[in-house]
Amino acid sequence: MAELKEGSKVKAKRDLVRGDHKILKGDQGTVKHVVGTPPVPIEVKQDTTHEEPLGKGAVEVVHDTKPGVIPAGVKYDVTFPAAGGDWEFVGLSSEDIEAV
Repeated sequence: MAELKEGSKVKAKRDLVRGDHKILKGDQGTVKHVVGTPPVPIEVKQDTTHEEPLGKGAVEVVHDTKPGVIPAGVKYDVTFPAAGGDWEFVGLSSEDIEAV
């Protein structure tokens, strides 16, 4: 696959579903972010969190990682045009998209 970078035009290699949003195989979008992930899978043994202040002494606990495996490789955040505004699909891999 050609190297994808921010701004690259891509198309879906298969149907993608995120909640109510569905992108069909062949639909075209644009890479918004390229996210590097570790060169080898990393096993996360425990939950890691941090607190985000909400004001007035309240905080929100944000989960940074959950137990499991962080896969190796590069992930892409892709924006697909849709009626009513663009849909952004995050964490897509080369199995999901290809260069146009």
